[in-house]
Amino acid sequence: MCREFIIDSKIFCLTKIGRWWNKDKEIDIVALNDQTKEILFAECKWQDKVDARKVLGNLMEKTKDVKLLKRKEIYAIFAKSFKEKFKEPGVLLFDLDDLKKFLI
Repeated sequence: MCREFIIDSKIFCLTKIGRWWNKDKEIDIVALNDQTKEILFAECKWQDKVDARKVLGNLMEKTKDVKLLKRKEIYAIFAKSFKEKFKEPGVLLFDLDDLKKFLI
C-alpha cells in the first residue's frame, strides 16, 4: 500500500522503485529518479505511536550502504500514527489519516 501511495500520489517523480537489502540490512522502499539523481528511502512501520526520529536515524544509517554516487536523499516514514509528527526538510511522514485522504 505504501509503495502504491508513492507511485500514485506523485510525491516523488520516480523512474524505478523496489526494495533494497544487503546482508542483514533492508530498506522497505527505494525509489530513484535517474535524471535528477534523487533517491527516496522509505520505511513502513504499521504500528501506533511510532518514534519517527528513531526510525529516521536507523534508516539514515542503512542508506550509507546504498551505492549511488552524487544523490539527493529524501526520507519517508509510514506508520499508523506517530509519537510526534515533525517537519524537517527532506523528511516526509505519512500516517493513516494521510493515506485515508489519498484514498478518498
